[in-house]
Amino acid sequence: MKKSIKTITRIFSTVLMLFMAMNLNAKAPKTAVRKVKKEVQIVEKKDVSSVVVLATDGIDILKEFGADDLISAVGQDVPGAEESGKSIIFAGEEAVESIISYLPDLVLLEPGKYEELAQELDERGVEWMELDARSIQDIMNMILDIGDILNRDIDAQAAVSEFEEKLKLLKELDKPETPVTVYCEASCEPYTAYGAKSLISDLLEKAGAANVFGYINTNTMEVREETIIEKDPMVILIPQSTGITVEDVMAREGWSEIQAIKNGRVYVIDTSVICRQTSACLDSVYTLSELLAE
Repeated sequence: MKKSIKTITRIFSTVLMLFMAMNLNAKAPKTAVRKVKKEVQIVEKKDVSSVVVLATDGIDILKEFGADDLISAVGQDVPGAEESGKSIIFAGEEAVESIISYLPDLVLLEPGKYEELAQELDERGVEWMELDARSIQDIMNMILDIGDILNRDIDAQAAVSEFEEKLKLLKELDKPETPVTVYCEASCEPYTAYGAKSLISDLLEKAGAANVFGYINTNTMEVREETIIEKDPMVILIPQSTGITVEDVMAREGWSEIQAIKNGRVYVIDTSVICRQTSACLDSVYTLSELLAE
């Protein structure tokens, strides 16, 4: 009987050891999988040496984090092109062959202007980006995205951190208790206004104003003249690029009862300066604030 008990005990011990061994073996692949996943995430970044700039704010946004040294060529119409000392791509030469000759790692494009070129760059496997920020946050995100593509992510993050510190200072800006209502015109043939998804609308909000069409979630939209009159804005802003003068607006038929017209608060602004897609846009908030306080 004692012998039987010993035998049973040995069998039980053997089975228990086998069971424990099976469990240990079953757990091993999970650890291995985790290690494999960790290794897969390690991606070696390629060397970056060339950027072609065809966007208005392209040079300045690269300067934000010291990446302008990577510029190899600049479009003729880009502000600061000649002063940059880089190769100039003249109007009409924006063919993909001309771009490719600079072996670009990234091409910065003006939004809505280079659709065919963008398609050709895609076909050639060349990375490109349109500079089309619709808010201050968009500008910061754009800096981070470009920094990541150009392997300057640490510099880009430092630039954005500085940007954020400057942005915090805007909270100290004196703002009217009741926001100044503003109609910001994009065009008058037909009447087109800037909406919530526009950089100018974001800047106006930071300056203590309220875009009368800021409830429409788009960049620009056609609006009825009657609606503009009904909105009765306190201030009217006209982009200089439209060629419309203050006198033109003041003389519009049916607009005489609008507050902005009665109080002579119609202003022509240079949106290419006010709506810079760099940290300089924060200076525009102060400019707008002073304008609205008049």
